[in-house]
Amino acid sequence: MRKLLVGLAIPALIFALAFACLSTGILVPKKSFAAHRALIAAHTARLDPDGAPRGVVLLFHGCGGVRSAVEDWAQVFRRAGYVALTVDSLAAHGMSRLGGFAFVCTGLALWGQERAGDVLAALGSARADPDLADLPVALASWSHGGWAAMEALGFAPGELPWGLEDALAGLTDGLAGVLFAYPYCGWASSPRAARWHARPPALALLAGRDSVVGAEPCIARFTDAIEDGYPIEVHVYPDADHSFDERTRNEFGRLAYDPAVTQDAFARGIAFLDRVSASGR
Repeated sequence: MRKLLVGLAIPALIFALAFACLSTGILVPKKSFAAHRALIAAHTARLDPDGAPRGVVLLFHGCGGVRSAVEDWAQVFRRAGYVALTVDSLAAHGMSRLGGFAFVCTGLALWGQERAGDVLAALGSARADPDLADLPVALASWSHGGWAAMEALGFAPGELPWGLEDALAGLTDGLAGVLFAYPYCGWASSPRAARWHARPPALALLAGRDSVVGAEPCIARFTDAIEDGYPIEVHVYPDADHSFDERTRNEFGRLAYDPAVTQDAFARGIAFLDRVSASGR
């Protein structure tokens, strides 16, 4: 019996230690904000509108990397008059698309508490660019990218994402708005992801039949936030699944592209951006 108990205790201890490392970020290598900003800038693609820009949108993909959904949204933003800056977090963190599916989508690497540093770094670059400095800045995020964005919004002065030694203060202050498409609001997110220090206007586009992250956690989170005075709009597509705007076969295989929902999401997203960008000037 003693041998059996020992045999059971050792794997349980190993699992507990591994989970502690994952859930606290203690093994994430640290770097300076300047170094991370340069890294993120090197993995950011820029699309400029044909005329004078109305604002800037920073795009943060889901756990499977930059796919057709994010690329399509970037073009929609560009045609609407916005500079679209798409951050490839997988490449910045040395991962391929397959690596994203194997490690990020499964929660084995790059939690939102770490990837929030990508959000802050991209904001730092946008605010430092003299061509963009006077323009309203918004965030757009999908799934895992939404997790990272919410974590970034939750950092109070003096708090840092996993992996950063320092960061500029106030990077999320003054954001024109934040767009969330089927974001992750599950158990792995920190309390700050539900209690934002910065409270910009937000639009959440949720999939009512989300078979990957579920709609209920975000509905509950945003409902509580709205009751507390957060300026959040929520629209649920009752019959849509996760990645409803992904034209190409997505990493989960079984999810269905919904062109009607996608076009409606484009229209709602642009209407939201136009409204908050105009009020933020």
